[in-house]
Amino acid sequence: MLLGEIGPDLRALVEVFLDRPELRAKLAVCDLELLERLGTVRSSAFVYFEWFLRDAYGVKLLPAPAFTQGLIDRGLLSLGMG
Repeated sequence: MLLGEIGPDLRALVEVFLDRPELRAKLAVCDLELLERLGTVRSSAFVYFEWFLRDAYGVKLLPAPAFTQGLIDRGLLSLGMG
């Protein structure tokens, strides 16, 4: 898990994550200012971290919209609407 600002280089970072499935499966980048994250890591550590943020601060991390759209555009994610 990497905590940091993803805003200024969002487009470049999203492209790297979209191009490298092994990276997005092992690393999550979390921007605590924007409350957004990149990555598709399946680990209880990330779940507990998000629960902590919710319980302690009342906030929820959401996937960065550009990342979600990139996954959809590449056929890697379906929202089941069609």
